Amino acid sequence: MQTVVRVLSGLIAASLMAALVKVLHVITPMELQSLSGDALASRLMRVAELVALTATHQAFFVLPLGLIAAVIAEVNRIRHWFVYALIGAAIAAAGFYVQVTGESVVRTIVNPYAGQAYAIEGIVAGVVYWLIAGRFAGWRRGGGLVKTQPFPVDKPRLRVSDISENETKTAGPV
Repeated sequence: MQTVVRVLSGLIAASLMAALVKVLHVITPMELQSLSGDALASRLMRVAELVALTATHQAFFVLPLGLIAAVIAEVNRIRHWFVYALIGAAIAAAGFYVQVTGESVVRTIVNPYAGQAYAIEGIVAGVVYWLIAGRFAGWRRGGGLVKTQPFPVDKPRLRVSDISENETKTAGPV
């Protein structure tokens, strides 16, 4: 149960962070820095609203793929941040591909800036997931690794016919 909560928390946090990165590609930090007072507060509220809407929209695509990746990572005890960054980038690339193929004749998203936004978003989301859940992949409540039973492999049995005569002569008496 603890693993499920950890994985879902990681996926939600990753989705929120990815949404924040995407929104900050539209409303840039330089734009926010130039504002002050009520204008800044109003713009920050708009950023929060867009992050919530974007994260909700992304969750429909990210959660199924993220759950598959999380299960594979948990079973295989993958704990390296770089792997999660690559998985996040791959999921973001899949999202970018779906977005591009879903457009009409007029292409609006096919540009380097949008590709950069998706790539950075995926990498950040993967690292955030790793911080919350991925670095503990394969662990159980007591702090130890989940013990899995290896595939049964018979140990080779030494047969009398496998011992050569030279080995018995050089060994000497026991």
